[in-house]
Amino acid sequence: MAALLDQREAPGGRTIQMPWDARELIFSVREAFPSKWTQTGLVFGKVKGDEPLVIESENAEGGVIFSDGMQHDALEFNAPLRAEIGLAAVAGRIGWPEKKGR
Repeated sequence: MAALLDQREAPGGRTIQMPWDARELIFSVREAFPSKWTQTGLVFGKVKGDEPLVIESENAEGGVIFSDGMQHDALEFNAPLRAEIGLAAVAGRIGWPEKKGR
């Protein structure tokens, strides 16, 4: 059976298709407006293999980090904290019991 594709919208309205079993993460920075004031340079990309995404906070206060738009699960992320985000060693699987008669 071919792997199902998940579609994600990238910045600029582009659509990215990737198999559900892809060993990579796609990330985007919320409210990242590249400018000389924010010094934001990387706002979208992929994390693959054993190369984690490393983020260092420069916020004196009010910084947070969260996943999948779940802001209520946010972690405080102020200077000098550093986060490394990578792929898990073990992949989880979502499944449903098979129905009889199929």
